[in-house]
Amino acid sequence: WNGSATPDVFATKVKYAFGVRAKAHTQQLNQTTTLDIYVPEYWRKGLVRNVDSDENYHSLETAISEASNGDALQIWPGFYPEMVDIDKPLVITGNSTTDVLLKGTGDDYVIDIDADSVTIRNLTVLDGRGLYLDKLSNDVTLEWLVIHNSSIHGIYAFQNENLAFSNLTVTNSSEQGIVFYKTASSVVSDCAVSNSGGSGIQFDSAESVELHRITLTGNGGSGIRLDTSDSISVRDSIIRDNAQGSWEILSTTTDGLVLDNISLSGRELIQLDDNEQAHLSNLTLEITQFLGTAIKLVESDSNTLRDVLVSTMADSGSGIILDDSSDNLLINCTVNDVHYEAFYFRNSANDNTLLD
Repeated sequence: WNGSATPDVFATKVKYAFGVRAKAHTQQLNQTTTLDIYVPEYWRKGLVRNVDSDENYHSLETAISEASNGDALQIWPGFYPEMVDIDKPLVITGNSTTDVLLKGTGDDYVIDIDADSVTIRNLTVLDGRGLYLDKLSNDVTLEWLVIHNSSIHGIYAFQNENLAFSNLTVTNSSEQGIVFYKTASSVVSDCAVSNSGGSGIQFDSAESVELHRITLTGNGGSGIRLDTSDSISVRDSIIRDNAQGSWEILSTTTDGLVLDNISLSGRELIQLDDNEQAHLSNLTLEITQFLGTAIKLVESDSNTLRDVLVSTMADSGSGIILDDSSDNLLINCTVNDVHYEAFYFRNSANDNTLLD
């Protein structure tokens, strides 16, 4: 308005919409029209819908608190600066890992699971202390998650059974990518762990855990580290270029380890220390750094190595070393182009059998 006593009048049309798949509303305004537009809080701060009760919330924490056992919560696109505790069986589904970002706001777990039969899928967890499965939280399913930039471990599973993890991407954790402590009877598939400060995946006192189609790269410790764990299997996986000072796979005081159809590359690839009844088969091992070693058994008896191929891109390296290890069976193991020993049995390595 230019101050004129007879100003020009222009009609104004307002078109607005909010909500998911909402229809647009149109309102024609003139000098006598007043229009108030109210946008519910959950559309400005995010929306969590309880699919079973049809209630809407702007806070995931509030939605969890007011949910009943077994309810399904749907998280719409948004940025959620929250730390949540899940204390009841729920199914929590985000719109996608790109659109739903759950960001830690302090030095605590972004998601703390303290209940059985929890499912979480299709979202990203940022910062904080990652995701924690509390003691005896069993039958938990995690799928299609991104967990990034945890100040400690990406995922820590503490004394749980019947876990199902699939299609997880865990990156930039300050310590280990995923820790299984006293975990039993669980399956992990189609997951990638990279750029952790420590090991990619660590097992401690775990039993009967299966890994399928796992990719571990660029971690500060071993790709996989096992300590006092039994009947762990790793199949159809890629493990490469983890810390130069660590073994790509390091297994200590562990029985019944299965490694099958795995591609490993790096400096030092596999060490079994005080292992029994391990079965290593269909392995492609490439030494890519100076003074590397493909496989080393230390005080490890009654293990089987079958269909193992070792090659090197470095100027020097060793193939398969058995140190104070007895009653092991090596079948169709091929070592090419190493500078030092292809096979080296030393320090009371007795009664081992090498077959072509």
